[in-house]
Amino acid sequence: MKARCLLGLLALAACQPQSQRLLLLDLQLSDPIALDATAEPWHAAGYTVEYRRFYPHLTRDDLRRYRGVVLLGGAEPERSSDALSAGDLALLGEWVGRGGVVVFGYAGDGEGFLDRWVMNRWLASQGSGIVIGDYALRDTTLRPAGALESQPYAEPAEGTGLRDPGVAPFPFGRNHGLLVSRQEQVLARTSAAAFVYPPGQPAAARRGAAVTAASRVGDGLVLVA
Repeated sequence: MKARCLLGLLALAACQPQSQRLLLLDLQLSDPIALDATAEPWHAAGYTVEYRRFYPHLTRDDLRRYRGVVLLGGAEPERSSDALSAGDLALLGEWVGRGGVVVFGYAGDGEGFLDRWVMNRWLASQGSGIVIGDYALRDTTLRPAGALESQPYAEPAEGTGLRDPGVAPFPFGRNHGLLVSRQEQVLARTSAAAFVYPPGQPAAARRGAAVTAASRVGDGLVLVA
């Protein structure tokens, strides 16, 4: 799973919902300790983060109770987990229609194909202009200290308000490249050395590929990372 703390920081910078209550759902049913890095930036900003571990699906009451939801995708079919349901997708549509904020973090690099496939179709149905790519980004030139494998690095995109002259590129885990309809949707990009390795094909460069992007959908906001 990608750097969850950064996911929270980028999401928080991209949207400032009026409500101070955030719902966190993880279709892999992770231990709450494993999600501390995801919740911490929101806690620091004064939000109440509520993690519903054993029922990671949206309910109609959630539409009233929360303004924002961070939804972490499952690992199916490659590994056993829960998965997005038709009910989730229907409520997500209502969520953004009411001005809500949806942050979707997906599993990658060999797992989570089902939820990426489902979410891509939901993103298309909402006219978001964001597509999660098929292949995991790789980078053999940079490796964070202590990592068993090299990981793509990322940095905030130009013009997002997230850049700082003192911020160096940072490891961002096993992301897939995002395809966007407008470059201003991009919040973070991978390094110049990133590439993908489609099965049975030669490596293909993905210099500066988008790894985090946001889109206004109706009165709401969707962020994918």
